Amino acid sequence: MKTVKFLVLGILVALTSVAANAADRRLTIVNATSHTMTRLYASPAHGTPVDEDMLGDTILKPGQSAQLVIGGGGDACLYDLKASFDDDTSRKQKVNVCEVRTYRFAGE
Repeated sequence: MKTVKFLVLGILVALTSVAANAADRRLTIVNATSHTMTRLYASPAHGTPVDEDMLGDTILKPGQSAQLVIGGGGDACLYDLKASFDDDTSRKQKVNVCEVRTYRFAGE
């Protein structure tokens, strides 16, 4: 009987840990390009695109970074990140924000 209690407790601890990791979607974005990042959008990969600029009034010059909280409390982990730059280009990448803590938008 004690073995069953410990097994159930272990499973509950493991599930709580997975849920906590899914909810902690802090992501550091690094601008590793030679252009200033002017906008950043994060939308669930399998959902409605979000049109709110995550950077707000902030810009990221080359080499700068910002820590953001991704997601609106949902359970999605896979996000489309789209960055716009001052040279009128943009880059889009799918990122698992439950696993990745730092994402670098790389150079041309």
